Amino acid sequence: MDSSHLQKLTCTILPATEELKNVILSTTEMGQPSFQASNALIYLTYGAFLIAGLYIAYLLRKQTKGQFLASNGTQKG
Repeated sequence: MDSSHLQKLTCTILPATEELKNVILSTTEMGQPSFQASNALIYLTYGAFLIAGLYIAYLLRKQTKGQFLASNGTQKG
């Protein structure tokens, strides 16, 4: 993945600041992301999964125990 694809990806997924874009797009001589860019991508991914999990939990907050246990059809309440 070259830097233009990465730039498009970061612009569409998360409206990042110019400083964060520069950190993410800065690469070493071998084309690998820098240490700071690696950490930025890791923590942004962690944050995205946390937000997704909280959203799913929010959507399912009114589900009863019986509905949860019977949702896959293999467990009994």
